[in-house]
Amino acid sequence: MLQIFIQVLEFSLSAAIVVGLVFGVCLRGRPAKKEKRALLVAAVLGVAAALTVAILRRTTAWINMGFWSTVGMLIALAGSVLFLFRAGAETGQKPGGRRVSLVGGALFIAAVLFYTLPKVFLIPSSFLTAEESAASTEFLFKCASYLAAMLFVVLTASITGKTALSYNPVQSRPAHSADVAGQPARVKTGVDVVKMGCALAVVIELLNNMTQIVQFLFARRVIPINRDVFMAVAFLRNNSVIFLFAEIAALLMFAAAVFILASLEKRSNVAGNPAERRKALALFRGKRRRFAFITVLACFSLVTLTALKAWTEKTVSLSPPESYLLENGEISIGLDQISDGHLHRFAWTASENVEVRFIVIKKNETSFGVGLDACDICGATGYYERKDDVICMLCDVVMNKNTIGFKGGCNPVPLAYTIHEGNMVVRCEDLENERSRFQ
Repeated sequence: MLQIFIQVLEFSLSAAIVVGLVFGVCLRGRPAKKEKRALLVAAVLGVAAALTVAILRRTTAWINMGFWSTVGMLIALAGSVLFLFRAGAETGQKPGGRRVSLVGGALFIAAVLFYTLPKVFLIPSSFLTAEESAASTEFLFKCASYLAAMLFVVLTASITGKTALSYNPVQSRPAHSADVAGQPARVKTGVDVVKMGCALAVVIELLNNMTQIVQFLFARRVIPINRDVFMAVAFLRNNSVIFLFAEIAALLMFAAAVFILASLEKRSNVAGNPAERRKALALFRGKRRRFAFITVLACFSLVTLTALKAWTEKTVSLSPPESYLLENGEISIGLDQISDGHLHRFAWTASENVEVRFIVIKKNETSFGVGLDACDICGATGYYERKDDVICMLCDVVMNKNTIGFKGGCNPVPLAYTIHEGNMVVRCEDLENERSRFQ
């Protein structure tokens, strides 16, 4: 089930980071209700469009995912240009600039969700096989893993946005330097780390998008293929997780910068009245909690996408074929050899030196499951035993032992056998007829 969690993170964590930052930058200062509503509407439209594409992709042949993803990325590119050049929410900024920034941010958010989420929404379509019940433990675990990953992604976006909102480059001077009696003056403290962090995350996302757009244009022969560019794009697409790691690193640097500046600000507010000090301390504690939370989320993501992913993808070796007696075109296997309830693998060399494998497992006191070490869906990748389960090597589907020997789904292709004088007998002619599956 860990593979599902990792899949969701790979597909959507980058979008969660960049969307959270853009939300935070657009809503800093004192945003009007219509500004908040505009961004929420953009997010809802992006999710709704992504869900529509996913449903049509699953139920019809109308949707070309590459084309619609490219359209979404081009929209995100246009929105990011407006957003990056006019981003900010400082006091005194011209309303027109803020509106342009908001429109660009809304376009960018909707487009990112549109081209990211269809792949995430399509993941549950593979949860239930033809032989599996919706009430099975396996299916429920898959659903739980998927929902946990979605919650993790939403939580990352939420905390990222709140951290961006919590930092304001325009702060109050201490009370003794007030310009107006009783009102502390407002000054700009310096570099706006939120805008810098947001800009970095957006640029990383756009670089990732550009490689996908160029790949799509190459594939459609829209632009001529340049060998050097093609090799660079191929490398980046084959190692696209680099962009996700860069997004996580940008998030960590941004959160650390906000925390460090908050620490410095807390020290500068030592003077002044007790109420101001208590307020500054409360704000600092909130920023510290968010920084700690982002650090934990980022570290967990990195561990999941590296060590845990490597562990789930580790190669499982098929057990070596066992011995048997070959006589008069028939393979004889003693029942005492295969009656322990475990998976047993056998191989016979057919014509053209093709090795044809088959498996045997005792299902209950009266019957055996016998089939080729291959299925109609995944081919001759084989099966292995994990604890008491029989697992497909390619798709990691757990076989119901009682259905081994019957057609359907990811079950092994059935193989005829007879029981004679305490031996299981399999005809070599039947194995020869299945030779093509193993070529």
